[in-house]
Amino acid sequence: MVERDEFFPNSERVIYARSPLVQVICQIRFPKILRIEASPPADFQDEVRNLYPIVEQQLPPGMQDLPPEVAKMLGAAGPQKSQYQFLSQDRATTIALAPDALSVTSSNYSRWEDFEAPVKLAIDALSNIYKPSFLTRIGLRYQNAVVPADFGIEGSPWAALLSKNILGGLAHPGFSNDRITEAFSVVRAMLPGQQEGILLQHGLGQRENGPDKAYVFDIDCYTEKQNDVASTHSHLRRFNARARYAFRWCISDFLHDTLGPQPVAEMVRH
Repeated sequence: MVERDEFFPNSERVIYARSPLVQVICQIRFPKILRIEASPPADFQDEVRNLYPIVEQQLPPGMQDLPPEVAKMLGAAGPQKSQYQFLSQDRATTIALAPDALSVTSSNYSRWEDFEAPVKLAIDALSNIYKPSFLTRIGLRYQNAVVPADFGIEGSPWAALLSKNILGGLAHPGFSNDRITEAFSVVRAMLPGQQEGILLQHGLGQRENGPDKAYVFDIDCYTEKQNDVASTHSHLRRFNARARYAFRWCISDFLHDTLGPQPVAEMVRH
């Protein structure tokens, strides 16, 4: 039985044949582990490199443009927060490890069960090698961008694509698509006394390297309550459902149908 969500009405689980999803990000945070900062995470790489063979080091802000020898010297002179990135061969999925955070990002997301596999791999590697005492944040973030031209509905007003829950001033007939230059909304909601919430950001954006406008939905579900590592996956599964409900709550029936929803049976977990 599917539990009722505290923020949004439950909706049928579907996979969109024409998905507007840009990327999904899972991130966990924990108290800083100096061993990650002190030496390259070779053991961690051994755990993930069969599927994520490409490794890159991302330098702290302000050091990326320095000559390598200067950056190395400055890094040795004091504590610097850098992170290592482990990428799949097609670079569609990235595992990033920092002294106080672990994230998994995918730009080729198809369904939760497929994304959960690299998340589990990364968290197991972190737990086995570095053994964080507890987690300070667990988050799951979905970023969608609806470009009407991509779906053959470029003549549709934004009012036809968004649900009345978020439409606001865009419902005004005097605000046609060619007149609206800016529209953005931010809502953060928290469950009382639980340190669990959602950050919902949505509004007009611009497609990179093109004139087309996009309506962006950025949905970040998280808890900042202290948790042990073992509880991570149960939280993420709830957040996955919540993010789905949030997106469906944001869009109109017309856009929902345009995206080609295909019902998905929930997988039985043992």
